[in-house]
Amino acid sequence: MAVSLVCVHFHAIRYIVTVTPFIVISDVATDGVDVDVLPPYGRYHRFLDERGLDDHGETRPIVVFAGGIGITPLLPIIFRYGYGRRPVKVMYCAHDEAGLLCCGQLEAWSRRTGNPLTLKVGRFTVGELQSAVTPGAIYLIAGPTGMTHAVKRTLRKTGVSVEDICHEPFAW
Repeated sequence: MAVSLVCVHFHAIRYIVTVTPFIVISDVATDGVDVDVLPPYGRYHRFLDERGLDDHGETRPIVVFAGGIGITPLLPIIFRYGYGRRPVKVMYCAHDEAGLLCCGQLEAWSRRTGNPLTLKVGRFTVGELQSAVTPGAIYLIAGPTGMTHAVKRTLRKTGVSVEDICHEPFAW
């Protein structure tokens, strides 16, 4: 089970609890409810930390590729690092519109921060993936196995080092 803080609004916190890849519970905690809020942990945070990239003074860009429920473990990274000096670009796709989770929060984040967000029903084309390549960036990928392989293959063909890519495949 994974818990992701999605966003904080005036006197409420919206969160998502992923019980399995197919069961997602989304709720809001309001005034008077005790909650523990922790910074991101897990695979992506460790990847950044191991490379000394977790420092808030770091300005190296982050490019996120997510497919469907794969956005869930990346939301804390997006919202934590996407409010500072570090640019964060998000490329997010799903099989259908219902599979694009937290679109409103991501769109609001993009408007507030000026960071680019691309939402798409269906898979990204090779050209779209290539257009997201950013000099000096770190790449975080989560989604179905086919998607993660396509993104990694495209990144490698454009010269991105394997040391700058972290992925976590999910099954659809």
